[in-house]
Amino acid sequence: QEPAAAMAISPISTPAVAGLGDIASAGSEKPPAILKLRSIFRLCDIDGDGRISRRELLHALKYHPDVAKAFQLHDESNREEFERIWTRIYKVDRAEVEWAEFLSYFLDDGSNQGGQDQEGGQQHVYAFERQMETMMQGVTKFYQELGPDFQRLYGNWEDVVRARSKILHRTIMECLSTASPDYGGRRKSCPVRVLEIGSGISTHALAMCLVDETEDFRAYKVHSVGCSEKCVEEAKRVAEESLCVEVPEHRKPTFQVCSVLKLGRIDAVFDVVVCMDNYLAHCLNDDILTFALTQMYVKLRPGGMIMLSLKDYDHMLSDNNGEILAESRQQGEFPTRVESKDGKTVFFQLWDWDEQDRNRRRYVLQHFLLRQGPRDQLSHPPWGEDPSPWETSHRSVGARAMKREELTETLGAVGFHHVQWHSPSRTRFPQPMCTAFRPKDRS
Repeated sequence: QEPAAAMAISPISTPAVAGLGDIASAGSEKPPAILKLRSIFRLCDIDGDGRISRRELLHALKYHPDVAKAFQLHDESNREEFERIWTRIYKVDRAEVEWAEFLSYFLDDGSNQGGQDQEGGQQHVYAFERQMETMMQGVTKFYQELGPDFQRLYGNWEDVVRARSKILHRTIMECLSTASPDYGGRRKSCPVRVLEIGSGISTHALAMCLVDETEDFRAYKVHSVGCSEKCVEEAKRVAEESLCVEVPEHRKPTFQVCSVLKLGRIDAVFDVVVCMDNYLAHCLNDDILTFALTQMYVKLRPGGMIMLSLKDYDHMLSDNNGEILAESRQQGEFPTRVESKDGKTVFFQLWDWDEQDRNRRRYVLQHFLLRQGPRDQLSHPPWGEDPSPWETSHRSVGARAMKREELTETLGAVGFHHVQWHSPSRTRFPQPMCTAFRPKDRS
C-alpha cells in the first residue's frame, strides 16, 4: 500500500489538542498573574536594583499590606514565619533574591502558599497554574505517543547522537571560555554539570556523555528530565543497551520524569541548562514562556549558561509593517523518508493555524508517521509488490511561532545577560541556537 493511501486511515481532528482553546483565550489579553507578582516584587525592591535583600523584604512585609497578603503573612513581626518565607524563596543562605527566584516561589510546584486571599492576586495565580497544567497535559500526551517511534525519525540515530556531541561540546566550551568576567567561566577542575530538558529520548544528554575527557576538560555530568514517562524509559534503555555501554560510570547520565514547569523538584544547580529541538514553542503565551525560562534560570549557578534552539520562525513568517500575513505562513513540513534496519519511515507535519489568535502565531502541529517493517529477506514478491503493509499513526500538540527578537527580549526580562544567537551555518546544528548567562553574584 502506498503511503498516500495510508494517510486516509487517520483523519485530522484539530479539537484533539486538549485545552488549546483555554490557553489560547489568554492570547488576546495578557494574563494578570505575572504582572501582579511583578508589582509585588517592585514594592519589595526598595532601591530599584532588581534584587530584594532580607531587609527590604522585612520592610515591605511590614509597611505594604499587598505584600503581606501575597505572602499570606498574618503577623509581620513573626521572625520565624519570615525565615520560612525567605528560605523557601531561595533554599540556601543568600544575601539577595532576584526576580526569577521570587516568581518561582509563587508558581513552582509546592511553593505556592495556597491562600484564599482574592485581593492579594492569588486568584490570578490559580488561573495561570491551570493554564500551565493544561499545556503540559497536551505536550506530555504528544511525547508519550511519539516516544516509541522517536529513533525512527533518523536514518541512524546513534550517528546523529555522536555528531551532536561534537556540536554541543564545541559550542559550550567556546561560550563558557570567551564570556566576560561578569558571567560564564569554566570550572576546570570539576565536571561540567548539565541539566538537559528533553523533548524526546534525551538525545543531547546521551550526546554529551560521549565526550571524552582531556587535560583541560573533566567531562559532562548530565541530568536529563522529560515530561513523558515513556520517553524517559526509552532513553534509559538506549543508554544501558547501546550508547553508554562503554562510558565510564561517572559520565553516565541520570534520568527523571519532570516537567519544564516543575524544575523546583530537582534539588541541584547546574553549570549549563540545555533545552533544544524547538521545545519552547510549546509555551503558548508569554507568561508560560517567562515562567519556563525562570525555572531554568534558578537551576543555574551564578555565571551559568543556558542553551536553547528554535525553529527558524523568522524565516518562515513574512510581515507587512509588523503584521504577519496569514497567507504567507508556512503550512507544515514536507515528508521525510528514512530507511534503517527497522524498516522504512515517512513522517511529515501539517500546521493548522489558530485564526482566533490576533497575533497569528499559534498553531496545532499535526504529526503523521508512516512505518513499514523490514522486508522479509526469504520472500521474493513480484516486482512492484511490497509484502509489508504500512502502518500510520497521528498525534497533535499546540505550538507557537516565536521570532528570535521576542525570545531575546523575554530572556532579558527574566534576568539573563549576554544573549547570543548562533546560525546553523556556523554550528552545523539544524536549528538556530541561542546562548545566554545568569550573571554572577555581586561581591
